[in-house]
Amino acid sequence: MDVLYSWAAAPQVREAPSTKLVPSEPIVEPTRPAADASLADWHEYYVRMAAVLEWQMEVEAWRGGIEDRLEGLEAITGLIPEILERLPAPTITPAHQHKVKYYVSQLSQVMGQHPATIYSALYAAFNVPRYQELLEAQWEQVERWFQAQLGRKG
Repeated sequence: MDVLYSWAAAPQVREAPSTKLVPSEPIVEPTRPAADASLADWHEYYVRMAAVLEWQMEVEAWRGGIEDRLEGLEAITGLIPEILERLPAPTITPAHQHKVKYYVSQLSQVMGQHPATIYSALYAAFNVPRYQELLEAQWEQVERWFQAQLGRKG
């Protein structure tokens, strides 16, 4: 019993799963020895067969890992259209924001109105809470709106 206990209490050394790449060349299955072959020949045959089976298991594990990664990639790629749909439309650029401020200040001087009044009219015309929310796709309309406001004074 002491021998069994000593064996069970001793740390067992186990090989970690292989993290190396699977050999690209297949391991060739050995030729089966004749029925009357020696024990050494049969031993060699089974050792080589074990290597073939281990290689096949590594290939299968590698394929499974690749398939899992591809499925994950496909799932993420499938979400891209939905993500793009959910993205808000691009708002005006910082350069256009500066132009809006410039146009408001110019319009304020020409029309003698407070800038807040002009901003309020702009927000109402484009249904936005602040000029930074104006859509880039509407920039030409925004510029025409300012021109129309200047035309009213002229």
